Amino acid sequence: MRAGSRGNSRQGCGTSRNKARGKQSTKIFQIKEDRFDPGKHPVGRKYSFRDLSTRKHHPGRHQISIIVNGVEKATASFELLDRTVVEGE
Repeated sequence: MRAGSRGNSRQGCGTSRNKARGKQSTKIFQIKEDRFDPGKHPVGRKYSFRDLSTRKHHPGRHQISIIVNGVEKATASFELLDRTVVEGE
């Protein structure tokens, strides 16, 4: 893509979460693929931390990232607390 020209871009969101035995699992979600003018474009996605029969959330350090055209552009880490500690307060 030339500087100043409109081009295709694929935006995604990656999540790294803890599994039951302490290993990390990464999942990448595609948010949008479109033609964009040069400049900044807001990216948004909601992610539920509700446990499902196929997905459990375990305490510890988790990470989210913004991915543009397959390149990680920004990351943030956070600590997920044990649910029994929070509910017991």
